[in-house]
Amino acid sequence: MQLEDIMSESKIIFKRRRGVRRLILKVNPLTLAIELTLPWWVTYAEGRSFVLKNKDWIENKLNDYTQKANHKKNQQFILGQPYRINHLDNSQKTYKAKLDKENGVIYVISPLELGLEGVTQSIRMLQKEILYEFVLSTNHYWEEKMSIHPELSLYVKYMKSQWGNCRPRLKKITLSTELCAFNHEVIEYVWVHELAHIRFANHGKEFKALLDKVMPDWRVRSAQLKTQY
Repeated sequence: MQLEDIMSESKIIFKRRRGVRRLILKVNPLTLAIELTLPWWVTYAEGRSFVLKNKDWIENKLNDYTQKANHKKNQQFILGQPYRINHLDNSQKTYKAKLDKENGVIYVISPLELGLEGVTQSIRMLQKEILYEFVLSTNHYWEEKMSIHPELSLYVKYMKSQWGNCRPRLKKITLSTELCAFNHEVIEYVWVHELAHIRFANHGKEFKALLDKVMPDWRVRSAQLKTQY
């Protein structure tokens, strides 16, 4: 995709935020819009000029995201298994996804005009359901094995740079919807990893000793997170 196409379609979103001291340029992977955050003293004309100066970087991002979008429109991994995506139109503008394990299909129900964004939102809702169900089915076992008995709050949401995180003081663990692409063993590792943070905030010797005790193969499971689905 060429930058001129984006410029002609006015898919440049300018933002102004307090405290911003430099130009921040991003490409939205879902909408393919160019997003530029401006300091208050930079004009929109200067912003457009900055976009043009970064033409090569933007076009590389656009091409990369377009290729990934085409792939995601057709296939999605769930619990380590590939599923073909069948996108069905929904005029009511609601999102839903149904997993057909027998036929290896995910039926995505969302407005067709939303394209990849509709598919993504529908699948993330499905991923949340699957992760909640999995954690609830295994959590008691791991809490007993690790002698950890907090009244935890579990959240599942899309996170770009983390598989999970733990806030011990709030007794809150958050998992990324992207984790749902992996098999049960990997998801289980991430959950145990975050549970261990309830007792040990960092990744020091005590933290690793606990993982070695309750999940001897945790390093093997952790290495699988580098797999790109």
